[in-house]
Amino acid sequence: MFISELKLLAYFNHHVVFPFLHAVEKVTTPELKQILPQLHQDLLQGKINTLKNYVIKSKIGNLDMLSGDLEMKLLSKLTKAAAECIQLQCGREYGFPANPNAEQRAADLTKIPDKELVFAPTHNLVAERKLSVFSRRSRTAICKNSRHTGELLRDNMVLHGVAWC
Repeated sequence: MFISELKLLAYFNHHVVFPFLHAVEKVTTPELKQILPQLHQDLLQGKINTLKNYVIKSKIGNLDMLSGDLEMKLLSKLTKAAAECIQLQCGREYGFPANPNAEQRAADLTKIPDKELVFAPTHNLVAERKLSVFSRRSRTAICKNSRHTGELLRDNMVLHGVAWC
């Protein structure tokens, strides 16, 4: 059972996770408008070849075949869970929200013309990096001085990344 899980994880990472990360880095937002809804639909159906153009060559052994009913059942559950995660993470922005009647809290990129999205970023790594600093400092600020944590955190976030001469 454990060997099957490890084999499945390597297989799924090779065919879905790593190609997804590679695609997000290499493609433009208009291309993601086509790739992500298709990836969501294919994962719901248990297909993992949507991102075959973005697969990175690996030195690990044979990652092309799964054998056995257990591995296929686990793959089916894994693809459905991954499809739900993709829908939660980017469904509203790319036109396949979990609840179409819910209030839109993000820009619907499917309604913006492709020529306006060519230079739009496909990831928010810079913002995530800054928020991780905020998270670390908020934990330590509680211990330092409970009366001034808000001002300290605000000042630290404003000055974060500023080069001092």
